[in-house]
Amino acid sequence: MGKILQLVYDLNCGGVEAFVTNLNSCEDVFDEPFDFLLFTYNNEEQFFEKKNRSRGSKIIKIIDDGNGNAVFRFLKRRKKFYDIVRNGKYEIVHIHKETVSCMVEAIIAKMAGAKKVIVHSHNTHVAGTGKRAVIEKKIHYIIRGFWPLITDYMCACSSEAGNWLFGRKNVEKGKVEILKNGIIGTQYYYNKNTRNEYREKLGWQNNLIVGHVGRFSEQKNHTFLIDVIAEMYKVNPSVRAVLFGIGDLKNDMEQKVEQLGLKSIIKFPGTSPEINKYLQAMDLFLFPSLYEGLPVVGIEAQAAGIWVLASDTISPELKITDKVHWMSLSKPASCWAEKGLELLNEVSERDTALEIKEAGYDIEFTAKRLKDIYES
Repeated sequence: MGKILQLVYDLNCGGVEAFVTNLNSCEDVFDEPFDFLLFTYNNEEQFFEKKNRSRGSKIIKIIDDGNGNAVFRFLKRRKKFYDIVRNGKYEIVHIHKETVSCMVEAIIAKMAGAKKVIVHSHNTHVAGTGKRAVIEKKIHYIIRGFWPLITDYMCACSSEAGNWLFGRKNVEKGKVEILKNGIIGTQYYYNKNTRNEYREKLGWQNNLIVGHVGRFSEQKNHTFLIDVIAEMYKVNPSVRAVLFGIGDLKNDMEQKVEQLGLKSIIKFPGTSPEINKYLQAMDLFLFPSLYEGLPVVGIEAQAAGIWVLASDTISPELKITDKVHWMSLSKPASCWAEKGLELLNEVSERDTALEIKEAGYDIEFTAKRLKDIYES
């Protein structure tokens, strides 16, 4: 199969990073571990580094210190990327990105001698707002039609993610491989003892626990999420919330919670290697993202058997169990809160293991399909 390089840009606590790390853990499928290339801004150890190193993976970082001309820095980093692929003799380069900007890396990987270049879409939107985002989106639509000439395989986590990066025609013609965001299900499936233990750790054994896991960025819509929690708490003072994640907007959200007088009922633990166990402690997962591809954490929450109240901007392929309920972001926070409390009052079976497996969202299913692509 040859040496494989995963270009993931970073290995912090995020859905794409978790997905690729899960794949790398499938030792029964992949005889050799993947290597990882990160475009980053410092040499600090990132969330999933240790786990991948323990598998035997090499973590290679191309660091941008922010000094000097932006164009020169861009070219310098791509020259390093070329040297890494060429000198490392990587036969397969798998690029995880949601914008056409990674065409540059795809072309360079080919020039450096990679026999197979795979581009994998994990989202449905360009980040940011304003004039720059508008320009980026226009460029994106114009040049995405060139993908079949540049890459050997086009992959996506959902049809919508495929439509976004590669164009609807390529998806409809079957030129885009939809690879399900598989999880290590046994780590997430409901366990009553785990639930009780981690509710106790939070100190909320007798409360209704609302949760979220995601990077603190505009896309995840945390400010609205906190408004919903505030409305739920007004109606039912037993409500508590735990918001896992890091990101540029975390401090702003902590300040907002303090201003609302909710500091005692909302926790911000940052990241944790035990997210799978804390998910089981929750009763409701709030998911009001502005846009998503097919988020891994949404599958994980369903595997834990908790209710998921999600914005209808998220790919409909997220719904693989009856635990997912959709809500429009045009609805006010009070409507979201009403629906959330309604779900919390419903009694249902928490064991969703069979549904997750039958839907093909166990990581080994995805790993075997990806291995076929690598070996084709």
